[in-house]
Amino acid sequence: MTRDPFITDNLFSSSLDTDLSHVPPHLLTIYALSLGCISNFTCREAACNALLAVLACLLLAISPSIETPFITLQSSNRVLGVDAPILTLPVCPVCRNVYPSASSRLSHDECTDCNVPLFLPSQTKRGNDRSTKTPIVKYPYLPLSEQIKSMLKIPGLEAILDDWRSKPRSVGTYTDIFDGDMCRKKLKDPDGKLFFSNSPGEKSGPNDELRIGVNLGIDWQLSCKYRYRTANLLCTSILPGLKEQNPDQIQRFLRPIVSDLLRLWKNGIKVLTESCPEGRLVRVILVAVIPQLWSACLPVDASGEVLNQRLDVIQRLETQKQRKKQGTDAYALEKARIAQENLALAEAKKTAKLKAAAAKEAEKLRLATEKKARAALKCTKPPPPPPPQFNQQDAGDDSENLDDLKFSLHPDDPDNFLKLCSALRILVRYVICDVDINEADRLLREYTTGLIKLYGATPGTAYYGELLEIFQFELRSGDSVWFGRMRWFKPWHGTSSKVWDDFTSVDICLWELGEYIDQDTQLPALIDLDWITGQVAMTTVSIGDTRTKVWATILIPN
Repeated sequence: MTRDPFITDNLFSSSLDTDLSHVPPHLLTIYALSLGCISNFTCREAACNALLAVLACLLLAISPSIETPFITLQSSNRVLGVDAPILTLPVCPVCRNVYPSASSRLSHDECTDCNVPLFLPSQTKRGNDRSTKTPIVKYPYLPLSEQIKSMLKIPGLEAILDDWRSKPRSVGTYTDIFDGDMCRKKLKDPDGKLFFSNSPGEKSGPNDELRIGVNLGIDWQLSCKYRYRTANLLCTSILPGLKEQNPDQIQRFLRPIVSDLLRLWKNGIKVLTESCPEGRLVRVILVAVIPQLWSACLPVDASGEVLNQRLDVIQRLETQKQRKKQGTDAYALEKARIAQENLALAEAKKTAKLKAAAAKEAEKLRLATEKKARAALKCTKPPPPPPPQFNQQDAGDDSENLDDLKFSLHPDDPDNFLKLCSALRILVRYVICDVDINEADRLLREYTTGLIKLYGATPGTAYYGELLEIFQFELRSGDSVWFGRMRWFKPWHGTSSKVWDDFTSVDICLWELGEYIDQDTQLPALIDLDWITGQVAMTTVSIGDTRTKVWATILIPN
């Protein structure tokens, strides 16, 4: 079995607390103040640097002989020992595979799949030697295990992480992840026992271990007043590149994060804590991957009356927008008229130039023909056709058509959108119950159904496609619904003989051979199986003088 290169003994070694006995007390106070400003009050780094510089000037003014602090946050944090070293992992420029850092004994100089160098040359373009190996593509990565060590140094945080064990619970009410069945009954540790076991004799955790559950996206285990503090938001890595990574590349960048999570779940790490100065074993498990939801659509105490008021506001804004648009129509028409006149004038000038060039070419051809005739050459050559003319009027019409194709809001969409707002307002509450979950589920279903009715296919219109798969979705009520995943045929718009036009009366349609409609169209990729009205038979036929091959389909009677 190949060893995971991101799990090494020296990479996640436990480190003791920084010795601060040699640092003067006034410097410790100043450094702690700057650290608290950026951790708890979301101050900018530039503001913290300015604060350190001002305090240094004040100390010099009070006592020129006193030791002054560093004037940058990076230096002050280094003195306190609160900044864990961030690893710079090399990434293959071609396949985006991630490899261990240059300091690891399992590091690679080239990509094992592409044989492409991972690091810059040892010498610069000017011939100077590089002091360190620098990756061509850098992937900044801070292991979760190192961040947990820093977090547990915060006084009182260990007790908060263990507070869920003694918190009273109510069936059907959800305040944190431990109210659900996933954490209480399903998540297992490496021995097959409950990871979050809370037996009467385990007030400090199984074997006095600190068990932590993390969610990729949001950490709901901390209470609300601690959840979004900067110090408690764990940023493990920053994806490199000038553009967004595709899903396959994302999996490669997640590899070191997953390796760290596996080690924290299986072996754990020993961390010096308040309750165990000699060290306490900490295990971590990934509870869920949750996208971060921010809802500012409605107030927390919004009622039906408030929703109607918001709907009236949206409709009033839409009315004002329409009136404003009507007021600008006259100006737009005048501007379009002037533009058309300018285009016509430019077209006339261009046509005159083309006629002059064509006359000149015809005169040259006539002289050449007479010269050949005098040489007794009996050959005739028709004059070449004039060069094709570019109609700028057509280009202008195309741009206007593109403007007409812009997506516009359906008049009934604001009312439907408020259902989504109401569902999000319920889901982001600090405390929810089963009734709230069922209500949010109903609102979301009505919202998605409304989208299909507002922007879906036109009623009574038949669409043709290929049914790729059928799958079942289980509802909370115990019922199940069936969906189908479709791939829609792309209509063929070429020139065909009249006989094919006559075939349309018997439901024969022509389609592009091997082509399908893009996914970003309004035709849904998932459909209700009740939408299927019949089956079609398909074959390949040749159309026109060029014998273009296309698909032909015909409906099969039920």
